[in-house]
Amino acid sequence: YYAMPVSSTAHVEQLQELLEKVDSLQLAVQKVNSGMQLTQSMCHMILFEQMGPSSSSSSSKAHNADYRAKAISYYEPERGTTKPAQLRCMLTQQDFESDHVIAAHIYRAGWNRAFRKHMGLGINDPGNLLLLVGAAEKKFDQFQWTLKPLPPKLCQVDGKCRLMQPYKVLVLSPQLLQGREQHIAHHLKCNIRWADVQGRELLFGAGEDEPKPMRRACGLHAMLAVRYAQQQGWLKETADRAPPRLSEEDLAVEEAAWASPTFNKARMDRFLNEPAIFAPDD
Repeated sequence: YYAMPVSSTAHVEQLQELLEKVDSLQLAVQKVNSGMQLTQSMCHMILFEQMGPSSSSSSSKAHNADYRAKAISYYEPERGTTKPAQLRCMLTQQDFESDHVIAAHIYRAGWNRAFRKHMGLGINDPGNLLLLVGAAEKKFDQFQWTLKPLPPKLCQVDGKCRLMQPYKVLVLSPQLLQGREQHIAHHLKCNIRWADVQGRELLFGAGEDEPKPMRRACGLHAMLAVRYAQQQGWLKETADRAPPRLSEEDLAVEEAAWASPTFNKARMDRFLNEPAIFAPDD
């Protein structure tokens, strides 16, 4: 029988105590990590709640007029500065009486103000506005369709080869494609259906000084709209309806959305990974 020296026994006891402390610290770290993940999830939930869809059109005619003139002079300067008789809806590419065309915010006025500042855009910047017929504006606000930026490409425009900035129309709500609302603005004698614009590319000049919607604002809207459509089950087949025919590639927001000299993509990464830095009312 071998008796362990007293000093060795003491060392073993100390080692056991240290191991128990290590186990205790590991449990504490796991709890902290779990708490951080929960906090991050809650921050994401709160932030995305602040960037949700609108149940109805939120702009009064009087308020809309404040920034509508900016959108008209930006996208359609040939119409003049006075009230034009007609305006073109950017989605349908059809002219309507100007009273029926609304300047719609891409990044909405009620969304998180702190993150808007990080994105480097003003709420009434012309590039944060779209000229849309009223029915299309309402569905855009409700995330039933969105506009996704694509990489710039060379196109034949008026017989010339030009670098253009395309935006792809994604109709996300099945009821717009199969239900009673298949026509975008039937009450205005517009026979264009939502199925007709599904996948349509809207082209704008790619030059920095050429008028076009802000890619980062459209990219964020597309990301939020797709997320909302997934939550609502719009993209899944059911017994009474088929989902919109959109591929995974269609639903993914590309790097082109954040490619802007006035926008740092790292800010978007911070939004996705550290949402707590964007206080609700900063």
